[in-house]
Amino acid sequence: MQLPFLYKLLVFLFFLLFSAPVLAWQELRKTANLMSASEAILSVVVVVSEKFDERVNDLAWSAEFSENEWQVEMNGLVQGKESNVVMSGDIWGGSGEPMLVEYTGKGRVGGEPVSLSGKAHWLYNEETEDYHEMDFSQLTKIGENSFWGWVAGAEIIGGGIIGAGASVAAATIATGGVALGAGAWIAAGGAAGTASALVSMSNTVKSMTEGDAPPSEPEMPERSEAPKAGDEISPQENLTLVALSEDNLVTGSAPDGIHVMSGRYYIDDGFAEGDISILGN
Repeated sequence: MQLPFLYKLLVFLFFLLFSAPVLAWQELRKTANLMSASEAILSVVVVVSEKFDERVNDLAWSAEFSENEWQVEMNGLVQGKESNVVMSGDIWGGSGEPMLVEYTGKGRVGGEPVSLSGKAHWLYNEETEDYHEMDFSQLTKIGENSFWGWVAGAEIIGGGIIGAGASVAAATIATGGVALGAGAWIAAGGAAGTASALVSMSNTVKSMTEGDAPPSEPEMPERSEAPKAGDEISPQENLTLVALSEDNLVTGSAPDGIHVMSGRYYIDDGFAEGDISILGN
């Protein structure tokens, strides 16, 4: 016996009504994990470069991410030696509240052991019911004698336009006030206002030292104001950039203004991969 058409329609509408918010929340958490992992990769690169006084080129990275966790692997040559770093993180926090990403990592770079830990605190805006800001910090230790590197940043989200096939997180801001929740829409090939990319900009401080104990965590830098339409942003020192475009590009630049990230991401599959290179190469 077939179910009446009206009953089928009600079941469909019920499913649509209650599954859509869940899917949107899952996509938002995926976006937060991918952007947090991207900043972690860029932070590792800038500390490694400082430690070995070497520009890190042709470094490959890959990331797997879900709404609950993420893993990253980085491989390449540093000081002419095979180098590898593996990181994993988890995200905490429910809908309508702040989210905290915590992660750790280890490996060998330039023939020396590496260990690190970090966190990304996504701040919830009750008025807009979304996430416009994030505080990021990471401590990396290299070697037995030990080189320590802090990277900390105060991030703000904007909507931007980046050129097709762009390999650097350079963008023209299309609209301020875009939040993390726009990421899933942009990733699906839509748009947020006139924006075709979700762009995070983070005023960043770095603290590097050698010693038996790590230095104190640096104070969080002052967060910049929300970008305005028409503002142009590009790689520069003390600024970390990460952008997710509607054509599935993930791009970024480290806070040294030298190292840049490029790759592709697939939000549904929870996978991204790319490389690190030198700006202008």
